[in-house]
Amino acid sequence: MGYSFENYLAALLWDLQILISPKDWLRRHAPLFGRYVDVCRLCSRLEEGNASVCAHASKLAGEELDSPAEADALYSLKSVFGRLRVEKVSPVVPRYYSPAPLSLTNAFPVEDKKKPDGSVLTALDRELERAAQNPPEKAEDFAILLDTLFKKHLWCVPAAKGEDIDISLYDRMKSTAAISVCLERSGESDQPFLLLAADFSGIQNYIFTVAQTNNKGVAKRLRARSFLVDVMIQSLAYQVCDEMQLPYGNILMLTGGKFYLLLPNQPETVEKLHHISEGLENDLFERFYGEISVNLAWVTFGDSGLTDYSSTITELSRRLRREKSRAFSTALTGGTGWREERFILTNDLAGKRSCPSCGRRLMNAGQEVCSDCKQQEKLGGKLANAETLWFSREGGEFRLWENSYISFSQSQAKGVLTRVEQLNRWDIPSDMTCFPLAVRLMANHLPKAENGEPMTFSDIADLSSGSKRLAVLKADVDNLGYLFADGMREETRHYGTISRVSTLSRLLEIFFSGYISHLLNTEYTNVYSVFSGGDDLFLIGPWDVMPEMALSIQKKFREFSGDNPCVTLSAAVYTANPKTNIALLAENSEHELKRVKNSSPKALYPEKEGRNGISFLGDILSWEDLDRQLDNIQKLRPAVGKVNINILRRIGQYSEMYRRFLEDHDVLGLMFEPLLHYDQTRNYNNHMPEFFLQYVKDLPKNAADYRTVNKNLYFGKTVVNCILNQTKEER
Repeated sequence: MGYSFENYLAALLWDLQILISPKDWLRRHAPLFGRYVDVCRLCSRLEEGNASVCAHASKLAGEELDSPAEADALYSLKSVFGRLRVEKVSPVVPRYYSPAPLSLTNAFPVEDKKKPDGSVLTALDRELERAAQNPPEKAEDFAILLDTLFKKHLWCVPAAKGEDIDISLYDRMKSTAAISVCLERSGESDQPFLLLAADFSGIQNYIFTVAQTNNKGVAKRLRARSFLVDVMIQSLAYQVCDEMQLPYGNILMLTGGKFYLLLPNQPETVEKLHHISEGLENDLFERFYGEISVNLAWVTFGDSGLTDYSSTITELSRRLRREKSRAFSTALTGGTGWREERFILTNDLAGKRSCPSCGRRLMNAGQEVCSDCKQQEKLGGKLANAETLWFSREGGEFRLWENSYISFSQSQAKGVLTRVEQLNRWDIPSDMTCFPLAVRLMANHLPKAENGEPMTFSDIADLSSGSKRLAVLKADVDNLGYLFADGMREETRHYGTISRVSTLSRLLEIFFSGYISHLLNTEYTNVYSVFSGGDDLFLIGPWDVMPEMALSIQKKFREFSGDNPCVTLSAAVYTANPKTNIALLAENSEHELKRVKNSSPKALYPEKEGRNGISFLGDILSWEDLDRQLDNIQKLRPAVGKVNINILRRIGQYSEMYRRFLEDHDVLGLMFEPLLHYDQTRNYNNHMPEFFLQYVKDLPKNAADYRTVNKNLYFGKTVVNCILNQTKEER
């Protein structure tokens, strides 16, 4: 261990004084902590006179929290989303978190304030007492378990006394400990910190090269690839910590194919990073032939880089983009120029053919798919029923890196366990406290047929009403890079500190990994999760349920982010034949999402430049308009069978004419009005459903006025197309 575990614990517990005297709390749990450190000496470290490093680290983790006029009581933890701004807008109504163990319900902020009380510590103490009956053997394992328990119970406690505190005690404690390790190792340096970023490139290209969606086993392989790159980047973060002899607590963020790791700025640190980078390039090139790469970038800084952490992240992102532009430069070049042998993937083609699944690997005659796809199909099958992940060093079911493996059972994990993760469960069983136990939120839902086998994409399409089609739902948070970099900047100071950014990042992961998993397992069980985490998602399901699901996610995300109008979501629902190439599905859904983000129909939304909306059936709608039109679809659908289908089709034609009038200023488009009137006079009758007659009656209202848009008429084409597709079978 290249750091003092005793000093690390002292820094970790330093900020606990907001709730209780850390020394008194330690003495209460002396039997457990005494297995790893000298408790008396640790208590001495926590004496203010001997804790200058801890105090300094704590100040850097939350300098703006401790003011001379500090209040004498703890109040409710305020939602950090309320601080985010894209432009000058009216302050949002504050939201607060209930003081209770972390759960998907508690993670949604509310307007009511509930001050933390003794129950928070009581629940934490109870779990530590249980852990003392079956403790981990090693200090490193105990640190992981302790982090899990702190996250579970202290996530809802404000990091300082006073009102309007929006940093959790857990995030400040973790940041303080990571900072103190760097201060301890870097000595008197005026730039003691190095922030490392690692980012996987080519993830989506790699994930979606699995050919047609109706190929056997493709659903398993698709999910396996998404999971594989996720755990590879995670395992890499652990390996870097091991190489640098740092606690895993120095991993500040680990999500969405990327991690940030706080390192001590020492001469050997940069040398080791160059060595790690070179090894990664060679390994990935040999295994994946350049399909995916890991880019490393870092920046060194002093104290100001932590108090203005958002600016540090901005500079690091700039350097990371530069590294992406020169991926595999080490693997493909040498001292004399290009390494030409690296451009030949294989020179043995005899008796081989291309894999029908991925189309990227060669396979021998008699094989159904290549060995990689076969392994991924096995991995995807296990994921559907996985409850626990076991990370180990000497061997396991699936190799991630050299000396890094992952298994789905303890018996398969060989050698030293580096980490054990429960999936989507915060209850800690007594027989699991002896492991380096953590909780992983993961949307790994795979729809299953009645026989228990995973559904194919054709099976999922068959569950659609009417047309048997699939739909991709792709969504992400708008302006997230800006929100992290400048969304917390105010006139007097920048509030994007390391603890606050960590709080925001962790909350986003709870929603996109935890809540989306819950939604798939309870309400949308026929929807398949390709990936969901960080700030985005990619889901596949029956085409007719995906718009409703998108709207449900948007409403819950708005609630989750405290109804802040600056925190918005954009999405695209792209429908296709179930036999469509999955890469094409991904490409087209991404294209639709970019349309939403980059433009809006000016006739409808003259004040918008894009974002905060959804694409459905080729149209871009605001979320409010999607809600309204889905309601129209639901109410108009019973009209099928009672209203001539050609009458419905003509409503779609009138909608197109109205659009030409609005968007192209074609006055001939207003011909829809006499045509509709003629239609009503000649073909309508009182036996038609009342809602249908009222809907059509309102269509011409204000239609000739450029300044007032009749949205029901504008989206009539969308409504009719959706109803015709929904009722194709019954018609």
